[in-house]
Amino acid sequence: MIETLRYFLILALLLFSTGCRTSPKKTPAHQPYENLLTIAADCLHYLREDVYRFGYPRDASGRNAYKSFAIRFANYEKLYPDRYPEIVSFMRGRIWEKLGDYNQAAHYYNICAAMKGELSEAAEARWETALKFDRICGRNIRGTDAETYIEDSEARVAELALLIADSAGTDTCDLARLEKEKADVDLALFMQNNRHIIKDGVNRAIQKWKDIIEEHAESSRIQSHRIHLGDLYFALAREYASWKPPERIGFEWDMFEGFVMESQRYYYRASLEDGYPEKPEARAKLEALLSYMEDIRRKSR
Repeated sequence: MIETLRYFLILALLLFSTGCRTSPKKTPAHQPYENLLTIAADCLHYLREDVYRFGYPRDASGRNAYKSFAIRFANYEKLYPDRYPEIVSFMRGRIWEKLGDYNQAAHYYNICAAMKGELSEAAEARWETALKFDRICGRNIRGTDAETYIEDSEARVAELALLIADSAGTDTCDLARLEKEKADVDLALFMQNNRHIIKDGVNRAIQKWKDIIEEHAESSRIQSHRIHLGDLYFALAREYASWKPPERIGFEWDMFEGFVMESQRYYYRASLEDGYPEKPEARAKLEALLSYMEDIRRKSR
């Protein structure tokens, strides 16, 4: 909050002082719908949002607020390329940072820092932070085999854990937590999708999803994680019913039911939570699971 207020005061002073020094030769035929101070003030309000705990904010039209501001600042710069370039470049860096494009954010911070103005010091500091994020998050993982891919993914997760510790108390901590959550989910999905070719793949995938649910309990995406684990158990139930057809000898109801009940537990929890967009999806998946269970029960008799 203090950091945001400081930026706003700097922006206001820059706009005011520049406005006092310059006066237009004539009034344009068409004035802009909004001035830069209005855009910047609105943007700084949204930049305070914790995108890890509360998700990406929406503007009055229902659009992603940061994508909207990216368009608004780009339009302003296009209309007035010579007006307040330091402020525009700095704010565009903040927006791209929130949108997860740290390379582009570093680009705009570098432009701002090179101007050696009031925002130069802040831009240089954020440039270094953006480069640090980009070094970790922008690197593609290409393992020569499944285990190598998992090891490289786990190394990235460990780097992001250190980044969270380093960014504690700053306005990039939510981004660090969001990036670690994404890396955790990417690894869990890889384990889940490749569970038949990696050693003890099923148990490792299940445990990874459980770890995610525990560690990221504060995340706005917690219900999505529960649904993912429910999906995994549902897939295991389907696989078992395929390998051991319920109409034949050898099908064990208790084994099948165990997978179904675990899936039901996670779908049911997600279907109860108000305020999450995944609630209707969880309810639909729960109904599909119960219907499938009854069909297998009938076939097994």
